[in-house]
Amino acid sequence: MGLSKGSKTFANLAPAKQTKIIEAAVTEFSAKGYRGTSINALVARLGIAKGSLFQYFGSKKSLFLFIFDQVIEQAKEHLRPVRDENDSSDFFGRLEKTLLAGVTFIRQHPRYYKLYLTVMFESNVPFRTEILQSFRHYSLEYLHSLLETARARGEIREDVPLEQVAFWLDAMMDRFLQAQVTHYLDGGSGLHEADDVKIHQWIDSLMKVVRDGLKPKGALEGYNESDPILVVAACRFELDPLLEQVAGKKMWCVGGREGWQGYLEGNKVCLLVSGAGNINAAQAMTAALEKGVKPKMVIQMGCGGGFAAAGVQVGDVCLASCEYDVHLGLEAAKNAAVQPLPFKVLPQSIEPNRFEVDPDGLAVALKLKPNFKLENMGFHHGPFISVSTITTTNETAANYYRHYRAVIENMEGAATAQVCHLYHIPFMEIRGVSNLVGNRGRETWELDLAANHAAMAVSRVIKNVAPQATQNANRS
Repeated sequence: MGLSKGSKTFANLAPAKQTKIIEAAVTEFSAKGYRGTSINALVARLGIAKGSLFQYFGSKKSLFLFIFDQVIEQAKEHLRPVRDENDSSDFFGRLEKTLLAGVTFIRQHPRYYKLYLTVMFESNVPFRTEILQSFRHYSLEYLHSLLETARARGEIREDVPLEQVAFWLDAMMDRFLQAQVTHYLDGGSGLHEADDVKIHQWIDSLMKVVRDGLKPKGALEGYNESDPILVVAACRFELDPLLEQVAGKKMWCVGGREGWQGYLEGNKVCLLVSGAGNINAAQAMTAALEKGVKPKMVIQMGCGGGFAAAGVQVGDVCLASCEYDVHLGLEAAKNAAVQPLPFKVLPQSIEPNRFEVDPDGLAVALKLKPNFKLENMGFHHGPFISVSTITTTNETAANYYRHYRAVIENMEGAATAQVCHLYHIPFMEIRGVSNLVGNRGRETWELDLAANHAAMAVSRVIKNVAPQATQNANRS
């Protein structure tokens, strides 16, 4: 906010001494307010001369403004991860995380929050109006940004007045936090010094009100288009590049999962975030199908680890020829693959832990390979393996490749494929390579690149495979 910078003399102090002065001032101002704080008491606490403190800041007013500026920057830093995150959370999830971040900040820095309340309720604080205006501006700007993103993504209604909603959310969230530390603002709600259970109950109730008021019409009733292509991914960021291409998108929810319906390349599509892992994938798919979604094809998409032994590189696109659930079977000796079950999971399976993809869709998609070569993007097809434990050693990677000749490791494909087989729905899987399977180096992963390339491939496949899928559905 830049309320006061302090003097060069203060800036030249050792960081430990600066911190000591700041913390002592926060303690005094938060406990006694601006008017009640004594500079004499402060210098006595610090063990420094009164003249030194005035040399650092010039006056009590300048000291207070400097301290408050530090507090606000701490609060902003605490919220920044929520504001800048790029994961599967929708607007409502990020708003919930913002509330929880506020609760955490208050608990971790109770004196900082009391200092904020000093400004809120003490009329003689210097530049009080300017301070509060600046703080409210930041809060409203933060919420307005979340709302703008949500409307662009189709997560909230297009007719929502963003400024008014941001104002209401800001007021609601501010009072919610104040009630936890100020008894007379509790109003008998039980929020004052509430435990985690009570806090989460309140947040759940508040978020239900927000969801019911802001979600697009139809979002609460479920999916209402027939014969779409259903595209499912574990995380929101994996779907985002494709969602940006969807026209007339409308949000819907099923089984606790978020999804969107609309049109892509002239075809009806439904996008669904399943959550990571086979259990999430199976639950999300089953919930959608039982709710009434009747897709003519399902495409599992997202990021995956590529096998270098198969010639795969980061940024390449891979198309599944089949899916293996490599953790489904009998325990094996060290450095050996899990042995297949002595019976087939699906009667029509070639192998007990192997699940097939749609042969017609695969044939059409393979014809697109030259298009990717023209863009200097690797395009591979072959077996995918689904794991419950991410591979982190070159030895395990080599073992998997030796047994399955896999091109991609993922965590959801086998479950999605199995559900599709049970419901007699054609299944395909396309993933972008974010990393190579083996010794783990998370800092080298290229998740955004992989998600963008996967979305590009899925869009092209939908354009070319959709007519074939429609013919197959009509024949059946």
